[in-house]
Amino acid sequence: MFKVVIDANVWISALLSPGKSRKIRAAVDGHAFELYYSAEMLIDLQDALSKPRLKAKIPVQDATELLMLIEEEAILVELSTYLAVSRDPDDDVYLACAAQSSCDFVVTGDDDLLCLKEHAGVKIVTPAQLLEILDL
Repeated sequence: MFKVVIDANVWISALLSPGKSRKIRAAVDGHAFELYYSAEMLIDLQDALSKPRLKAKIPVQDATELLMLIEEEAILVELSTYLAVSRDPDDDVYLACAAQSSCDFVVTGDDDLLCLKEHAGVKIVTPAQLLEILDL
C-alpha cells in the first residue's frame, strides 16, 4: 500500500469544489493508501481554513470534519528536524514528513513543490497523477 502526504491546498480544494482533490479525499475514506501528517501540517491547514476568504466559503462543520478525518485516519509523524528545500519555507514540513515516514508521494497543487518532482526518494505529484497511479 502506498504511503502519502497531502498538502493543505489539496484538502482545501476538496472542500471547495468537486474534482480530483475531492476524489483524493474519497480515497482516504476508502483506505486506498496510508495517509501521514505532522502537527505542523495540521496547524498549516487550520491556519488556512481560518482565513476570512475561506471561512466565508467553507462551512465550519465541513472544516471540522476534515480535520477529524485526518486525525482519525492518518498516521501522526513527529518531525525531528527539517531542512530548507522548497522555494516556499512553509512547504518544507510536507517534504520532511514524507521523507521521515518513507512515503511514496506528496500530493499537491503547489508549483513550489511540484517543480521539485522528487525529494529524498518521495515523488511529488498532482491529485490527477495520484488518481492515475491508484487507478481511481
